[in-house]
Amino acid sequence: MIKNIAKIVFIAFLSVLSSSTQAGLPGPGSVLHKHFDQIELLITLSNPLISVGSKAAIEVQLLNLSTNNVYFGDSGYNNRDFKVFLKSSSGKKVKLSPQFKPGEEISSRMITRILKPGEKWNGSILVLIDKNIDPGKYILSVTRNVIVSQKSFDIESNQLSVRILK
Repeated sequence: MIKNIAKIVFIAFLSVLSSSTQAGLPGPGSVLHKHFDQIELLITLSNPLISVGSKAAIEVQLLNLSTNNVYFGDSGYNNRDFKVFLKSSSGKKVKLSPQFKPGEEISSRMITRILKPGEKWNGSILVLIDKNIDPGKYILSVTRNVIVSQKSFDIESNQLSVRILK
């Protein structure tokens, strides 16, 4: 419940900050793909071969090519700010992002970042390939919540082919 209240307060705060309006944006909770409205979430991985039980570093870049400010929260822990998924050829989706434990729902260091038109933000996400993930070919993708024109969206990254090894 505290997590939901904090999220509502955070979204309301960002809504006040963003005064620009833009027609044609999907409603709240929509997933924006990497080139929608010229806001891109790009990911790269230095090695597409990842062993079960090991960690992988995903480089991320959020690029604002639009005419609007893009707002996003920064807890200081990219592993929590982004959601990382593997999708198998059968369509099964596995979330690699860490799950919150009781008492860890709210970071004491949540700040608002503003990505102005033409700016980019770079970071990295360290994820663990859990031992219960079957070896094989997967598609890796990342999502990130942002606020544009007083509306909250999850932006989806480009997709990368990876192979999970035993």
